[in-house]
Amino acid sequence: MLIAYYRVSTKRQGRSGLGLEAQKVALEEYAKRIGISITESFTEIESGRCRNRPQLKSALARCKELGATLAVAKLDRLARDVGLILWLVDSGVKITLLDLPDLSADPIVGRLVLTVMAAIAEFESRRIGQRIKEAMARRRARFARKGRKEPKKFFSVKHQERANAAWHRQNRRQARAFRLEFQPLALGLRQTRTLTAVAAELNARGVPTRRGRKWSAGLVHAFLRKK
Repeated sequence: MLIAYYRVSTKRQGRSGLGLEAQKVALEEYAKRIGISITESFTEIESGRCRNRPQLKSALARCKELGATLAVAKLDRLARDVGLILWLVDSGVKITLLDLPDLSADPIVGRLVLTVMAAIAEFESRRIGQRIKEAMARRRARFARKGRKEPKKFFSVKHQERANAAWHRQNRRQARAFRLEFQPLALGLRQTRTLTAVAAELNARGVPTRRGRKWSAGLVHAFLRKK
């Protein structure tokens, strides 16, 4: 009997499914391969270095209650903190890590290997944080050299959503303006000419498509159908 535990670091990943889908597919394939069903699953949106894990605690409680194995796709999906990993090893719950399939959580060898692997995962996590801080410091320095004030926020989810919406509105306005200007001409030519001939005439008159391309019969056909 397996109980699955999934973790992503940000709410954005949780909403979009980024990272979660790969973990679910990996665990479902593993369960199918060994012929054991996944009884329950728990999903957490939290940093790998955070020890306060309500969903993980609930998953461990269910494992103890049912005598099930906690299944996790990768060690770094479980945690990036040595102390937390050792606490899990000592919890008495059997843990299966798909990226370490031959690892046994026995007190001697398993504990040593898990400690080393967790230390590496924690080191990578801290290095990532350090690199982000260094990049932010360089960014602030560039703004300072240019005498400009650094924006308080940049590339946030809401900012990207607003920017995308504004781009789509502008794109629709430009497309409509292009149709109003050139569709009557194309329709007039189409009354007596083939699509290929209309394309040739538009190209001869130096009228490019809205994307700046040469006209073809297919592009003319699609352009005339747009409303």
